[in-house]
Amino acid sequence: RGSARGVRPAMGKSPSGKGKRAKMLDAMLLETGPVELATMALHEAMQQRHFEKYPVHAPAWESYMKYYELLGWSNWSVLGLLVLTIFETPLWCRSTDDSYWDFVRPVDRCAANVRFEATKSEVLVSKLPFLPYGYCLIIEYALLGIILARVLMAAKLQTFFRGVNLTYRSNLAMVIDYAMILLGFCDAFYFSFFPSAKIRVAPFIRFGLAVTVPWVNDVVRSFVQVSKSIVTIGVFLLGTVVIFAWVAAMIFDDLGEKDEYGMNVNQGFENFGNSLYTMFVTMTTAILPDVMIPSYEHNRIFLFFWMPFYLLAVCIF
Repeated sequence: RGSARGVRPAMGKSPSGKGKRAKMLDAMLLETGPVELATMALHEAMQQRHFEKYPVHAPAWESYMKYYELLGWSNWSVLGLLVLTIFETPLWCRSTDDSYWDFVRPVDRCAANVRFEATKSEVLVSKLPFLPYGYCLIIEYALLGIILARVLMAAKLQTFFRGVNLTYRSNLAMVIDYAMILLGFCDAFYFSFFPSAKIRVAPFIRFGLAVTVPWVNDVVRSFVQVSKSIVTIGVFLLGTVVIFAWVAAMIFDDLGEKDEYGMNVNQGFENFGNSLYTMFVTMTTAILPDVMIPSYEHNRIFLFFWMPFYLLAVCIF
């Protein structure tokens, strides 16, 4: 009696189970693994930055890797633009008659394009060769293109971080990057058609881009810190000169006597303006000790005026 009652059905996976496992596998492949997340966290910590969380999408990790790869190329491109500035023809040497592709000696090119009559011996230029306009433009477009690729990749990475309610770069930094790149391309495009232009914004753009390079940024920050200290010292020094000039004008203004050499005791201190100039020149030690002699010969007590000024303005500051 053939009966299907004793036949067991074949064991197999249900279609619904296959679908769930496939979705789980796809989700795992689309997420960034713990190793990649730890790598991002460590890399950011080495740059003294920290984020509470990181995007877990796999494209975010790919964008992160591409961004830092382009960042290295971008930094070298910025330095390339700075080096290109050395080999570009100066604005005052350019003319509409110059060829885009011919190499011309710097002395010949500048002597022919100056607005006044000048011989080659009167034109002072470096011995470095000037690149033709065409080569400069090709190099500039290529380097700006690499920097633009870095900016676009930074914007893409920014979208992934915004997905976790974070910002990888500030909006101001992104706006500045876009503005400098746009100005750089516009300036190069304008120069392509008007090579004899006497004004270019490229030097300012290149300096602005150079500040984004880490070691250049460190140098600029150090310069700013040093400048603050110099300004502070300068303010104190200026205040010392002004105060002592006012005191000197008040003391020496009424002294009309002459010393034994026939010089006026109050020479250089007839009024506040002259006193201010005299004290400033004294600070530079250009007229020391001659400026002290008339008043010191007149009365030794004036030593108590000159010594504090000498110690503060000359020795300390």
